[in-house]
Amino acid sequence: MSETLEKIDRCIDEGMAQLGELYDPVRINDPLCCPAVEKCIDLRTPVMTHARTELGLCRPAYPTPVKPTTPAAADFADLG
Repeated sequence: MSETLEKIDRCIDEGMAQLGELYDPVRINDPLCCPAVEKCIDLRTPVMTHARTELGLCRPAYPTPVKPTTPAAADFADLG
């Protein structure tokens, strides 16, 4: 993880405006992601990631497969 945090610092120094788009093999509040997300919070840098709704899809006739590891609203709330 230290390599990731160093890379975030280096990229910010070179003009990076946001971190992303994070792939979702684990949820955003997983301890694996937390150091990178916390680093971005400290740097006030946006984090882009996939998200899902637990209310259903807007177009039920066109189901979209969503991995169970894709973050939901509650996962983002856990970060606060």
